[in-house]
Amino acid sequence: ADDNTEDETQAEMHLKIGQQLSHFEWRHADAEKEFEAACALQLKMHGKDHIKTALAYYNLAHALRRQHKVLEAEQMYREVLEVQHQHCDDDHMDVLNTRMNLGIVLGHKGDFEGARAE
Repeated sequence: ADDNTEDETQAEMHLKIGQQLSHFEWRHADAEKEFEAACALQLKMHGKDHIKTALAYYNLAHALRRQHKVLEAEQMYREVLEVQHQHCDDDHMDVLNTRMNLGIVLGHKGDFEGARAE
């Protein structure tokens, strides 16, 4: 149990540091590393279909999108949506935010029809 508690604390720390770097300091490459660490820990603790794992990947996708890594971000947002749909209704705020960000990524790719669908 101690290892899990420590991993949970570490994952939360990486997530919060990544959010600070990405959302407030616009240091998206540095944030990407923090989010990757959070994702690895959440995956280890909870598996890929857990909502906490999806949140970590959502944040990683955001950092990727901000660096114009649109193909990686698109794939990640789609994976996050799959997990969110297992846990949330279609009109849940997290699902809507993920769809909005996926739409932004699709727009950056020039897929305007796909962007409008999201």
